[in-house]
This record gives sequence, C-alpha cells and structure tokens, in this order.
Amino acid sequence: MNAISVRKVEACELTPIMIFLLQEVYHTELNEFVIMYDGKQNILYVNRKIPHMDVNKFLQVAGYEGEYINDPDCEVYEISRYISYKYGYSTLKILKDFYNDKRRKRESEKAQGQVAGLYQAIRNYELDDNIPDAFHGREFLIYHLMSLAREQKKKTVEHMVGYDIKMVFLYGYFLGMGVITENNENCEDEKKTEYLMQINRLSSKMNAKQLKKLYYHVNRIFVSL
Repeated sequence: MNAISVRKVEACELTPIMIFLLQEVYHTELNEFVIMYDGKQNILYVNRKIPHMDVNKFLQVAGYEGEYINDPDCEVYEISRYISYKYGYSTLKILKDFYNDKRRKRESEKAQGQVAGLYQAIRNYELDDNIPDAFHGREFLIYHLMSLAREQKKKTVEHMVGYDIKMVFLYGYFLGMGVITENNENCEDEKKTEYLMQINRLSSKMNAKQLKKLYYHVNRIFVSL
C-alpha cells in the first residue's frame, strides 16, 4: 500500500465534495477545519496551522495496518485518544474512516488474489466422483434459509454480501465442523427458524478475528459435508 501524501491547505482550498462531507457527515464548519482526506488519491489534507508533530500522529492512525484500531492494546490507541482530546471526535472519526477505507482496499485486494485458486479447489472437489455431492438434497433448505435470513433485515459488517449469504456460509461451516448434524435437517418452517437461531447463537460467540478467518475454511466445509 502506497504511503499517504500530506497536503497542507486552507479550508477554502478543499473541493466542494470535501466541504460537503466535512459539514454534513462530520458536522464540522469550515472555520473548524483540521483534516480531510481523498481516499482514491491517498491524500490527507491538513490545516496549515497544525504542528508537524501532530500531522505525524494523524498519519500513524490513518496509516495503521492492524485489524483492530479500537482495541485498547493496539499501537495507536493512545495516539487516538490524544487526537480526540485535542482536536475533537470528528477529527478522529475522519482519520478512522480513512483507515477503514485503506483497510477495506487491502482486504479486497488480498481476497481477489486468493479467489481464483480457491474457486478452482472447490471446483475440483465438486467434480470428484469419489466425493459425495454435498449440495444434493439441500437446495430447498438453503433456499428457505436464505429467504428467512433476508426477512431479518440485517447486514454484515462490511456490507459486501447479504445476510442471507452469511447464514448459508455459516450453515455449511457449522455442518462441516459437526456442530449442526444430519439429525437437525428438516425443511419445516419451525426447523428453518431453529437453524437461523442456532447459527446466530453460535456465530455471536466467535470473536471478530475468528469470523474474519472463516472464509479460509471454505474448501474444508465442502469436503466435510
């Protein structure tokens, strides 16, 4: 990931879109301008009056490459507190949004680099006559599970897939791990509701790191079904 560029500017030099975001999203007036960013260009715009030492602190937060920026044990936690205390929560929120934009881009690029090999591995298992067709006999169950999940009007953390996709993934994961057994399977409405509640209960006990690593086990899920 390229290093963040810094441009010191006056508030009036910000683009109209940046001014709109500053005022409407971050509830900051132009005369209170401290920072704004351009995620596409990877540029941090900083008020000319901000000391160099604090600009470096801004860069440490925006450029942090760890996963849990809100964790009290993370490297930039105390820096974040300093920024929030001195410049206000809105300034910290802008930096964290910049951090999240960069994090999402990193994770997307990493996943994109893995997906072709992952797809081929799953496809190889699917075409192997020695491995039972795990999907056979479950299509109606999956359809109704997805329908029920969509009715919940819930969203995933990154909003990249629907809640219905998450439920099907977790169903396969827990089935492959033996948490959900063949005896649980039933297409009746009450059983479909029970599935959803069970999957929600199990996933709620997993921490963020465990949930983020689930997709690495996709091929194991399909083999274990």
